[in-house]
Amino acid sequence: MTTTERPGAATTTDCIDVDSIALTIDQALTRRRVLPPYQELVDLERLLRGHLQLLMPIVQKDTDALDRGTPEWYQQQTCLDHTRQALAQGLGEGLQSAASHVEDLGRMCRILLNYQQEDTR
Repeated sequence: MTTTERPGAATTTDCIDVDSIALTIDQALTRRRVLPPYQELVDLERLLRGHLQLLMPIVQKDTDALDRGTPEWYQQQTCLDHTRQALAQGLGEGLQSAASHVEDLGRMCRILLNYQQEDTR
């Protein structure tokens, strides 16, 4: 499902391919008995970073429209702040740290996608 059904000028929300983002999230959060190859984690991180960079301004705009100090505002703003911190970090040098980082980005991406979808309803 994409959000490109509306006619008129394209906006940022029109460019969101929900299915693609959801697939990337599923790949990032898949529980495995053996850690994936490092290159797979590099590729997943790159995809997640792109999705997060697309979603963050949309969710930030919606968060800014909320009454500052409400529980909903704090929850969304905390998620955005955590996402910024996670994006400032890299994969790390080890396979375990890379896997943990990708899972963290996957969780943040899922949360931001949920916020974005709630705001478009």
